[in-house]
Amino acid sequence: MNLDQAISELTVIRDRLDSVKVLAPQGHAAIENGLRVLKMQKKEARAQWQYEIGRDCPLAFRATDPKIVKHKMEIDIYGMLFQPSSGIPQGKQSITVRVWCLDKCLWYDSLLDAPAMEEQVVAVGGRRVMLRFRFDFDDPDDEHPWCHLQIGGRQMSSEHHRMPENLSRPRFIHHPMNLLMACEFVVRHFYPEALVPLSKEASWRHGLGVAQKGYLQRYLIRSAAFPRQCKSSFLEHMWVHQ
Repeated sequence: MNLDQAISELTVIRDRLDSVKVLAPQGHAAIENGLRVLKMQKKEARAQWQYEIGRDCPLAFRATDPKIVKHKMEIDIYGMLFQPSSGIPQGKQSITVRVWCLDKCLWYDSLLDAPAMEEQVVAVGGRRVMLRFRFDFDDPDDEHPWCHLQIGGRQMSSEHHRMPENLSRPRFIHHPMNLLMACEFVVRHFYPEALVPLSKEASWRHGLGVAQKGYLQRYLIRSAAFPRQCKSSFLEHMWVHQ
């Protein structure tokens, strides 16, 4: 995925998520910031692109419809994105998804939470992160595979997430994800009413095709190379990208 394709992807995310009305104003601003960075890198003729969607200005989605997904939630995405080479990002790419719950019946439990927690959550807007997970690329070592899904991670003080930061294991093998694929993941799970019109958009389908070609081919080839008469486990086989 080259620089022009990265710019096109952010443009598609902005325009298509706006068209199905799932993007919050802050999410729109986050994409515009990313586009500004990439266009500056194009002017500078950078050899490799990279940009960040910050935690303080994430790609934010509007609140979910309780009639469709049972509860009122706000989803956002942030992370560092790097240009891939042969399916491998040229940096420690990480894409985090946060699920903020706005229903008190979800974010406050008198058996688990201190009484002061209710006041603290109300003070930050009456919402709390009940789930956080991220899709990572990293150098493989004895602790985690090169491409994985991790639950938990670092948090901001306003999140009040129950899971401690130091619970960093396990890390699950997962196929590579980039920003557009992460957005599709969010839409399919939390905004299913927007999926049908979105999936019919030619630019959205094309963008996914470009992203999947840039990030998935190496992973799928590696997965398909797992021998039928194996002397190791599939987990061991997929631990490194090779």
